[in-house]
Amino acid sequence: MKNPYTSKSNLFLTGSCKKINLSHANMKKNRVSKRKLRNSGGVIESLLHALIQFTNQLG
Repeated sequence: MKNPYTSKSNLFLTGSCKKINLSHANMKKNRVSKRKLRNSGGVIESLLHALIQFTNQLG
């Protein structure tokens, strides 16, 4: 007799893996969105840098 919990968890795991694969494929398709993400990352980095400089001036 199979353990119902293990089969359920296996189904959940395979489902999440499929979702991850789908999102990866979508990322490959939408290279523009990746560029946008990179740009937003740069903005966040510059903000952090400015914050660090500001705190250094205060210190």
